[in-house]
Amino acid sequence: MRKLLLLILLFETTLSVAQRDGLSNLRSKTITTSFPRQTLDSLTIIPNSVEIFQSGIRLDTSFYIIINTDIIWQKPVDSILVARYRVMPYNLGKTYARLDTSQAQRRDNGDIVINYNPYSDRQESLIDFKGLDYNGSFARGISFGNNQDLVLNSSFNLQLAGEIGDGIEILAAITDENIPIQPEGNTRQLGPTVIL
Repeated sequence: MRKLLLLILLFETTLSVAQRDGLSNLRSKTITTSFPRQTLDSLTIIPNSVEIFQSGIRLDTSFYIIINTDIIWQKPVDSILVARYRVMPYNLGKTYARLDTSQAQRRDNGDIVINYNPYSDRQESLIDFKGLDYNGSFARGISFGNNQDLVLNSSFNLQLAGEIGDGIEILAAITDENIPIQPEGNTRQLGPTVIL
């Protein structure tokens, strides 16, 4: 019995400290109805947790609609209101993206590739090669299916042409295609080779 009482006391103390330190998701805000749509919070509001009070009297939910972080007034109310609501720790309506997926392109073999160049907004090149022209691409792809494991495909293509200095010219096409090898009975294990 003493352990249960101690546990309850500890739980209540933790709750009061959490609410006092601002760790609670309960928010209270004074608002006006001057605009038909207002943003209540930067985080997503938990549905059915909103209570709006006008002079201490709770307003009916037919006066407003809550959509994500906004309140939309359905009927006019002419006074200063107090809104009390709970929020989630994140905004569900915000768009998160690391790359622009509108630049995705499908190749002939079915792979989807996003060409990303972090230096594309720069006017000068990353390394100054002066008389050397270069062009290329680097791509990675993931393949998976019913009868095979997850496979990472990688390709690197680079074309160089020009003079590298003192009358030395270069013309090169460098390619590295990492195509997964799937043995079909015609492969052989190679052992270490010793050269004397």
